[in-house]
Order: sequence, then C-alpha cells, then structure tokens
Amino acid sequence: MATRKTATKTTQKAKLNLGFGDNVENSASKSKKSSSTPSRGRKSGTSKSTTSKRTISSNLAQPSKTTQKKVEKTIKKASPVAIIVAILFLVVGLGAGWLTTSIICKNDCFDIVGMDEISIEIGTDYVDQGVKIVAFGKDESASVSIETNLTKNADGSLTSSEEGTFYIKYKSNCFKYGKLFKVEKIRLVSFVLPSEPSEKID
Repeated sequence: MATRKTATKTTQKAKLNLGFGDNVENSASKSKKSSSTPSRGRKSGTSKSTTSKRTISSNLAQPSKTTQKKVEKTIKKASPVAIIVAILFLVVGLGAGWLTTSIICKNDCFDIVGMDEISIEIGTDYVDQGVKIVAFGKDESASVSIETNLTKNADGSLTSSEEGTFYIKYKSNCFKYGKLFKVEKIRLVSFVLPSEPSEKID
C-alpha cells in the first residue's frame, strides 16, 4: 500500500510539472506575440505619418484649382490695363527724350563760315575761315579736319599758281557729325587770271 501511494504522488507531481511547463511555454509565446504586435503597429504608424507628410508637402507645392483660376482671372483683367499703362509710359518717355534732345541740340550746326564758293585771282593767298561745329550743345569746331588740293603756305593760307577750281573738304571726328551722321562740307575756291585794266577813253 505504501508503494502505491508513493507512485500516485510522483505521477501527480509529474502531471503538475508538465502543466506548469506548458503554461510557461504558452505565456512565453503570448508575450512574444504581444511584443511583435506593437512593433507592427509602430511601423504602420510611421508609414502613415510619412504618407501624410508627403500629402501635405504636395498640397503646399501645388496651389489649388480655385487659386489658379483666380490668378488667371486677375491676369486677364489686369493685362489690358497693364498694356495701356506700358504704352503710356513708352509714349511719355519718348516724348520726354525728344523734348530733352531738341532743347540740348537746339543750336547744333555744321556750317561753313563765309561763302561756299569763292573766286580769287591767281597769285592771291586765300585765308580760309573754316567751319562752325556745335554738337549736343557743345562747340566742336576744334574737332574739324581739312582736306584740300590747294597749296598750303607756311602761315596756313592757301594758294594756287594755276587757273582752276579747287576744293576744301571739312570733316569732324566728334560723335554726332563724325560717327553718328558722318557729315562733310565742301567749299569751292576758283583761281582765275587777273583781269586786265580797262583803257581810258578821252
């Protein structure tokens, strides 16, 4: 009898130990599942947050259709006014520029001083009077250069020992008459034979 009681006790202890081990394993597996489940929840939460951030950034980058329509309407309404204003500014600017230029260039000239054609006797020296040049309100007479087929004397006068018509060409190297318009003036000088004195009639 004593032997049977001890055997039953050992059997019961073994059953208890087996049950306890199963419970421990079940609890461990549950804890693993529970620990794995929150991590999945975190991943999904982060993915949702990134998706929402992308949506917000895209909304900020791209204006809404209503805003675009409003902007287009504003541009359409303002474009005729803007064109008119631009034309007015252009006309006013051109008018102001023309008026200013006309005032500054009021006395501008490139003129020969004296006569354009001169006739003198051979053996007479001709002293050229030159030209008067005013460009943009400034005296540019010193910018003149002279070209001629007459003989130049040491004192600057001009002469010819032959009968004929000769020229004196005037040019300027100033901006207005030398580069912008390239104006030239020519004076003609004719050398003629001396006239014979008329005979006196008694």
